[in-house]
This record gives sequence, structure tokens and C-alpha cells, in this order.
Amino acid sequence: MLNKGLITAFFTKLSTLDTLRALIKTGKNSMKLVITDIIERLSPFGDISSRPMFGGFGIYKDGIIIAIVADEELYFKSIAKTQDFYKSFGSTPFVYEGQKRPIQMSYWQVPDTVLNEPEILKKWVKIAFDSSKEYQAKHPPKRTKRIV
Repeated sequence: MLNKGLITAFFTKLSTLDTLRALIKTGKNSMKLVITDIIERLSPFGDISSRPMFGGFGIYKDGIIIAIVADEELYFKSIAKTQDFYKSFGSTPFVYEGQKRPIQMSYWQVPDTVLNEPEILKKWVKIAFDSSKEYQAKHPPKRTKRIV
């Protein structure tokens, strides 16, 4: 059962993800609230959707992955030439523990200050979308034949 804090947060469209994260302790529906908030913030910039993946979520714009959500944090897609832009906002890359060492992914954390400024967020979404398209053009998916 949802508590009053979660219900209030959902219907008042929280101003920062920090408040949402503070509610994480209250139940399993918290990730759903985080994803809903992210989709609402990004929806003015295109057709935004999400899909579960590897214990987190992928965020898609017009069918192209532009971000991931892991541990209730949003990370936008990056390529080498966009990393300095993300760093200039104090962003850090997504890193997970591999079997032998930490693995850095090509996704960079979106600071709350960016999420709260629609004009800056619009630029970040465009950079993430363009980065993803450029990456996909250089690295087409490898298709294998299915054996039925």
C-alpha cells in the first residue's frame, strides 16, 4: 500500500529527484515514480518511453535509447566528443562493478540543476539523442540467425 508521502509526491509533480529519492525507502513503487517523473520532464522534447533493462530502465526518444536509469539516477548517452560538455556541469559517468574491475559506461549523470531548467535540459536531450544516433551509425547491431 502506498503511503501518503508517495501519493502527494506523485500528484504534485516533484521539483527535484532528490525529494523522490528521499521517498525510495517507503516502497517498491518508488522506481515507477522516478520513471514517471523523468518521462514527464522529457516529453516536451519528443516521444519519450521507457523499458526495463538489467535491473534499471532504458529511456528512449523516438525509439532511440538516449538514457538509462540506475539506482534512481538518470544518465544520458555520451560519445567521446560530448564528454567535456557533461563534465562542465559536474556530471560523472555511470560506473558498475565488473567481475574483475569497475566498468565505465558511455552514460553521464544528469544533475538536478539540469532537470529543473527546461532550456538546458532540451540541449542535453538533443546531445544525448545525437550521440546515440552517431554511436548506432558507427556500431550497427550484430544480427544472428535464430535457431528454432
